[in-house]
Amino acid sequence: MTVHVDPEAGFGLLVDKPAGASSHDVVDFVRYALGARKVGHAGTLDPFATGLLVVLVQGATKAAPFLSGHDKVYETTIVLGAATDTADATGREVARAPVSAAVLEEAPQAAGALVGTHAWPPPAFAAVKVEGRRAHELARAGRAPDLPPRPMTVHRLEVLRVVPSPPRIQISVAVSAGTYVRSLAVALGEALGVPAHVAALRRTAAGHLGLDDARVLGDLRVEPRGRDRRGKPRVRVRPAGYEAADRATVGAFVARHAVPLDALLGFPVALLDGVRFRRLREGQVVRAILRGTFKAGQRVLARLGADPAPRGAIVAAVEPPLAPAAQEPTQVSLRPVRVLDPGA
Repeated sequence: MTVHVDPEAGFGLLVDKPAGASSHDVVDFVRYALGARKVGHAGTLDPFATGLLVVLVQGATKAAPFLSGHDKVYETTIVLGAATDTADATGREVARAPVSAAVLEEAPQAAGALVGTHAWPPPAFAAVKVEGRRAHELARAGRAPDLPPRPMTVHRLEVLRVVPSPPRIQISVAVSAGTYVRSLAVALGEALGVPAHVAALRRTAAGHLGLDDARVLGDLRVEPRGRDRRGKPRVRVRPAGYEAADRATVGAFVARHAVPLDALLGFPVALLDGVRFRRLREGQVVRAILRGTFKAGQRVLARLGADPAPRGAIVAAVEPPLAPAAQEPTQVSLRPVRVLDPGA
């Protein structure tokens, strides 16, 4: 890797994904810019959607399980009176109906009633797997799967605007991991008695990470690059103003937006000496002094303290028994959960 913050533990990037690029297109861009062998993300965004995509570089790719299950916040525009086969604006229209003034007046209350946990089926064009294949692959092949309902939770919903022509409603919504906003749009349409689909979708936050972070990498341009062998559009992602820049220049720009693992995960940090760090890395339980109150099983990011070696970071879990404490130092036992470095 040519540009990095921590070559052992890796780091993250908070990318404001542009419309027209897939999450994989953004990963390819970061891999190119940094010359990194391992790059992934912590929760996909559809190509038509924009907003927060958490990209993980090098050892940080192993932190994906600790980031992908967070609640998400979206801003979305739902069109009333038309449905598509994808439940979004990229699909083929399959139903249309007039939207009366009474339906528009009822829309905010109907949207607010969606707060809570529901059993909704994912959209046919979704990334969920059916018999080893992605549902959207089967749907595009003309074999749209009948996906069973699954629990989806809407924690909070705020109506931002109702527009009469064309009829649509704009909302901000906080949802659990695994909740499809497209499923919410379909459910809203059913509650109002009209077809509906998502016209625009923007993720503004995932867990404690959000687009308001000063390190967000945004203003990315999407350049069409023809089609691949399967006929899918190919694009190239580049920062605005860097379209013609060489790789080293683009890489240096991207690296300036790096988010260290400590801030990315949001876990308390335990600084260990070299001996205890090595033991934890080898799978042993070690003792550590932390400040604050901890619950059994709580995640901690173990870092090497002043000793020069080894390097890297380890996600560990606090083990009982715990000494009672408030803000005083607490002696705890740490059990290794996952070593975050490429060589582990």
